[in-house]
Amino acid sequence: MKLTADFDLSEFIPEGAPSRDIPAMVIENLLDLATTLLQPARDALGVAIRIGSGWRPADKNAAVGGASASDHLEGRAADLQAAALAERTWEEMTFELFDWLRVHRMGFFGQLILEDHREALEKPEKLWVHVSLRTAKHPGLADPNLVLVSNAPKQYRPWMPEHEALA
Repeated sequence: MKLTADFDLSEFIPEGAPSRDIPAMVIENLLDLATTLLQPARDALGVAIRIGSGWRPADKNAAVGGASASDHLEGRAADLQAAALAERTWEEMTFELFDWLRVHRMGFFGQLILEDHREALEKPEKLWVHVSLRTAKHPGLADPNLVLVSNAPKQYRPWMPEHEALA
C-alpha cells in the first residue's frame, strides 16, 4: 500500500508482520507521518530515506529495548537514515536530514532526535534520526525535549546551536 509517492506501508512494518494485523489507527498515523514529515524531506533533499524502524508491535518494541510508551507502538514515529548521494556519504546526508527536519518541519513534529551511537557502540551503522508526530506526550513547540541529541543508548541532551559542528 502506497502512503506517498516514495513511501510504502511495508517500509514501516517489521519484517514478517502480516499487513492485515496492522490496526487501522496505526496505518492512519503512518500515513500522517509519511505525508507531513518524510515525503517533504525526501522531496527537498532529493535523497532516498530508509526506514530503520516504524511501527513496532509491543513484542518487537520490547525486543529492541524501546520505551514502554514509545510512539513507535502507535505508528507515530520512525527511525531514519538517508542514502548517499554521488558527492556525499549517507552519514552526511543523515545529518542533513536531521537539520532539514529541525529547520523546515518545526511545529509539525513532536520530537526529533539525532541518534549517533557509532562511537559508543563501535558500530559505524549506528547513526539515525528519530522523528515523531505531535502527541500529548510530545506536543511539539512547548516540549522541552523537542529536539535532542544522543551519543549513547538511553542518554539524551537538548540540541543546542553548537551541535551544528556535529555535521
